[in-house]
Amino acid sequence: MTRCPDATPRPDSRLVVRSFPLPRDSWFGEHRHPAHQSAWYACGLLSVRAPGGTWLLPPSDASGPGACQGRALRSARPVPARDIGLTWPTDPRARTVAESLLADLTDSRPLADWSRSAGAGARTPARLFVAETGHGFGRWRERLRVQEAMPLPAQGRSVESVTHRVGHASSSAFMPAFRRTVGPSPGQFFR
Repeated sequence: MTRCPDATPRPDSRLVVRSFPLPRDSWFGEHRHPAHQSAWYACGLLSVRAPGGTWLLPPSDASGPGACQGRALRSARPVPARDIGLTWPTDPRARTVAESLLADLTDSRPLADWSRSAGAGARTPARLFVAETGHGFGRWRERLRVQEAMPLPAQGRSVESVTHRVGHASSSAFMPAFRRTVGPSPGQFFR
């Protein structure tokens, strides 16, 4: 585990500001901060994984031209957060189903069909998903699709294109799934 030395506040300051470019798909290994840390970015999606959950954060209200030019930052608007982390099954039969679904999010076969392809009876994977992930297969698949969809609107893709890419027939089917998993709609979340 590492510490971030450049974020250590000095006794004579109340706020330490650091700025650096962060290319797409960048990540930091496990580390700790000696003081509270806030992150600001103009666009995209920030994923924070910590003990207790994974948070996907949209750009804050502090963004925009001139937000930092000699004036205090506008207050960041709080976003209702939900843990949308996904626990993966460990049993090989359920894991095979989960990995196959990740490989093709558009495959909407019922669990009974997936079970046969994993060499299991229809009820075994259903029990395994609940026991190992805390979700029934349908809810687990919905959460997987939403989790895989999250970076796409942040990249500027339309809800309609995201909808089909992650296996929903229409945006009217995707939007409620997004809200059930994340809370706000994609438009509210990425505002």
